[in-house]
Amino acid sequence: DPVPDAHLVAAVRWPLALLLSAGASRLALEWMRTDKPVERVAGDLQQAVAIVAVFWTLWRAIAVAQAALPASRWGAQHPAARSLIPLAARIGRLLVLVSGVLAVLASFGYQVTTLVAGLGIGGIAIAFAALHGDRTIATCADVAFAKPDVYRTALFRVWRRMAESMAW
Repeated sequence: DPVPDAHLVAAVRWPLALLLSAGASRLALEWMRTDKPVERVAGDLQQAVAIVAVFWTLWRAIAVAQAALPASRWGAQHPAARSLIPLAARIGRLLVLVSGVLAVLASFGYQVTTLVAGLGIGGIAIAFAALHGDRTIATCADVAFAKPDVYRTALFRVWRRMAESMAW
């Protein structure tokens, strides 16, 4: 089906233009005679811009796939899977965002291994909770000022909301 291809090309036009601009500026920097510290900072910025462009392209590709899959022949043959596509797209976007931020930080020389190791199960739970910001903020306010029995009630309320919002 050529329509998703056209949507993909249109969606990644600006991220690819940014990537090409970063590459062109890298070539221009090599022709210029600059001090080593300036060259190092400019190189780091160009690398960060290129990384942002790559992850922006992935973000846009996920959006195109989310729109194209339900309308495809596969989506028509698997109607139950169509309800999982938005969830998979959200998880994919979250992974792209976290990976992109970590890649940009690593390009500037930060040690991201400690950040990744610190995520653990708690970090993953916080990341999934951040998908529904309004519910999470209200629940955190309940938990922060509540007694243990109120905490249990709030926790069960959140679990019930999550179970009700899932497409079974």
